[in-house]
Amino acid sequence: MDVDIGRIRRHLEEITRQPRPAESPALERCRRYVAESLEQSGWSIERETFGAAPDEFGVLALSDDETALRGTNLVARHANDPGRGGARFCLGAHLDSRPDTVGADDNASAVAALLEIARLIPAGWP
Repeated sequence: MDVDIGRIRRHLEEITRQPRPAESPALERCRRYVAESLEQSGWSIERETFGAAPDEFGVLALSDDETALRGTNLVARHANDPGRGGARFCLGAHLDSRPDTVGADDNASAVAALLEIARLIPAGWP
């Protein structure tokens, strides 16, 4: 089970081609890329949508308000997961970026690492 640094770099290059602000076509393109990458590693993907709006302190919080920003979480599950019905391991990273940056370290590098970890995890299962 070897980490492929070249693969991580290629993921990072693909994800950081342009900024990925909330609700943008660039963000949706990256969602598709991430979903396809996970599927190639044997994971099934579910999309869970949500709304987020500023609360009374100006902090984004979950919201059903019609003016809320719409987001989508990608939830990956593997059919060969030996932990089904037992302990769970959750790994996450956010895919969006600020409109003025490609977000290499916020948070594309974590997404690229997540994709490599997702490729490697099933190989370590009994």
